[in-house]
Amino acid sequence: MFSLHDITLIVPSIVNNISQKWIYQINDFCKNSISIIISVPPCMDIKKIYDKGFSKEILIINSDKKGQVYQRQFAYKYTKTKLIMHMDDDIF
Repeated sequence: MFSLHDITLIVPSIVNNISQKWIYQINDFCKNSISIIISVPPCMDIKKIYDKGFSKEILIINSDKKGQVYQRQFAYKYTKTKLIMHMDDDIF
């Protein structure tokens, strides 16, 4: 049987038009023991992304290349759970 502790949510993003409601929802997932990795393009300032309101419990990483598919695949090597779930940054 699996629990929420067994899930990593991977979100490839460019973080430009993320709403505060979406950030709140992601932070809430994190509070419920879901591991979250947000993969952003290279050269994006991760500190500025956290300053938008993301929990420090969320792992935000710079991928080697820009592109939704590549950023998602790049994040796989940071997962530590049995299950992986994908989510786009424009859905609630």
